Amino acid sequence: MDAIVGATPARTIRHLEVVLPAFNESRSIADLIGRLVEVLGGQGIDYGILVVDDGSADSTAADARRAGEGLPVRVVSNERNMGLGRTIARGMRMASENARPGDVIVTLDADLTQDPVYIPSMVEAYLSGCDIVIASRFRPGSQVHGLSAFRKVMTAGARVGCTIALNVPGARDYSCGFRLYDATLLREMFERHGDGFVSQNGFACMVEILGKMRRHARVCEVPFELHYEAKRSASSMRVWRTVGQYVDVVREVHRFEAAERKARR
Repeated sequence: MDAIVGATPARTIRHLEVVLPAFNESRSIADLIGRLVEVLGGQGIDYGILVVDDGSADSTAADARRAGEGLPVRVVSNERNMGLGRTIARGMRMASENARPGDVIVTLDADLTQDPVYIPSMVEAYLSGCDIVIASRFRPGSQVHGLSAFRKVMTAGARVGCTIALNVPGARDYSCGFRLYDATLLREMFERHGDGFVSQNGFACMVEILGKMRRHARVCEVPFELHYEAKRSASSMRVWRTVGQYVDVVREVHRFEAAERKARR
């Protein structure tokens, strides 16, 4: 495909693969696929969509297949509910297996709270030299709608804690799953570490992935608006359990980096 306007001589987009981990999102998945097609088709980007159904008890997989008929949409299903960590790892691993320079992977939630309209600005950040681009709730111009005061406080506290414990240059939002990754970099991480690359099974996996890539990637952020009021399904996040998992992640990231240093000696 032709280089996208604004690309640096060193980078273009060859292919963009969207990975959607989905659990009981039958009320949202078809509309999200339609929105992705609208946004990405309008950009002239060669793209695909990979829905990873996490053993849903509803018709998520069937609805995704129906919405994707005639479109570059693949649907795979876990035999049972495995959790976000294993589900997003499966999707990213599949999407990056044959990655070449210019391939990128975008992950986002399947519940309509994260509008794909921000993907073009994430692409531009990648073209400028970023390896991971986070749609951030903590940049000028960002807004959060529909989230309770308690959840806002917990999110802000998690940000402060992760910044102190991990300090990823360029990152303020450590837990948002709306990200763009250089696909070849992800492929290398999976080739080097296999299933050990993503060990957390809950929502803390997003912090883990970012922490384990902090020595390997240039991280940038773009502002976006989170619309939690658009969510049509019940949240499966257990806040206090996730906080405990964040503590585990910090230990895991430091163990991971120590093992990498030892392997290089």
